[in-house]
Amino acid sequence: MRLAGQLNRTESGWRAIIVPTGLNDADALENLLADHQAAGRLVDLRATSEAMVAAYRLDAGQSLGIALALIIIVLLARLKDIRLTLRVLLPPLAAIACTAALFSVFDQGLTIVHLVGLLLAAGIGLDFAIFSSTLAGDARSRARTNRAVSLCALSSGGVFFILGQSDIGLLRMLGLTVATGILLSWLFARLCQPPPAGSQ
Repeated sequence: MRLAGQLNRTESGWRAIIVPTGLNDADALENLLADHQAAGRLVDLRATSEAMVAAYRLDAGQSLGIALALIIIVLLARLKDIRLTLRVLLPPLAAIACTAALFSVFDQGLTIVHLVGLLLAAGIGLDFAIFSSTLAGDARSRARTNRAVSLCALSSGGVFFILGQSDIGLLRMLGLTVATGILLSWLFARLCQPPPAGSQ
């Protein structure tokens, strides 16, 4: 079963992955394979994985840019006020930037799992900002909105915080990233909330 897991049948025959041990000079092995025109090829798994992560980050950045542009267009079309649109966008963007900075410094850099967590937190934080900025009319509406948003932040953030206590590294990383993003999104949404209607 172990051998079968390392073999892969192709149209030209069988292919296997062999992990060399005690290899001190990878370039010499690569040159040896090239000199003998061997069918085998040396693959640097670390360099390959780093290239894949870099490509994913580039694609994710482009997708995020397109998504952000679409969100701005939709919000502006719905709210019909550029200042209100910016007030809605500022809290989640600030929360994601702060969360990314925190985990980049204290968690030895951002990984794909962090990026996924930041996307989740951004979506939830955008909801907080929309409700906090558009449903806080008079003092009564403001109080109801703040209670509802706080309850959502507590429930969603609490779930991801519990997930962040997992012994599995990926789950812990995802949970803590999203929980931190949600907490900061809630905080910034409250700070950017407009005053109640009729207040001086």
